[in-house]
Amino acid sequence: MLYRFLGLFVRFVLATLYRWRVVGRERIPLRGGCVVVANHCNFFDPIVLGAAVLPRRIVRFMAKAEVFTWPVLGRLARWLYAFPVRRGLPDRQAITTAFNVVREGHVLGLFPEGTRHRDGRLHELRGGAAMVHLATGAPIVPVGLAGTERLKLFRFPRVVVWIGEPLVLPDTEKMSEKEAIAAINIVIRQGLEDCLARARNLQTKGKRRVVGA
Repeated sequence: MLYRFLGLFVRFVLATLYRWRVVGRERIPLRGGCVVVANHCNFFDPIVLGAAVLPRRIVRFMAKAEVFTWPVLGRLARWLYAFPVRRGLPDRQAITTAFNVVREGHVLGLFPEGTRHRDGRLHELRGGAAMVHLATGAPIVPVGLAGTERLKLFRFPRVVVWIGEPLVLPDTEKMSEKEAIAAINIVIRQGLEDCLARARNLQTKGKRRVVGA
């Protein structure tokens, strides 16, 4: 209930201040476990992505473990279905939780780059999303976020979210785990690059309409 209420509030703010647009929400599976992956530029990316998928599904995100030690944000994170991960360490508990989120039929949100990059470029991908797919068989849906790299306090760039089709992933049955993760990451990267390019193209068109109005 709190998640949906806050999501609606965020959607109102984004629509009012950031002239946001979401394309492809219908491509998120209506039921069953899946993994939603996106590029990562800003602390607010999980909020933007979660709001974009509403009201279709609720997205459960990993969040750095330090957040859960903060009095207000830590409690809020748990209320919003986030779960902790210790960055830079082989956190088996977080990995098991991620697998269970998908196996229980929920949507798992991941940022495969692992950390934020304010330059707006797509950086090297880590293996988390690929590992979840290998363990659960869940579909992976790529998402491009355009504009959040310039989102700051009292700065209001246009934000566009482009949700792509579930990825067609390679047959990894005869591959080692390392080879399988690498092969899946190639497809994830292609999907993210395509969605990000489409989001930026739509964002640019929106700017032109505003300038010419």
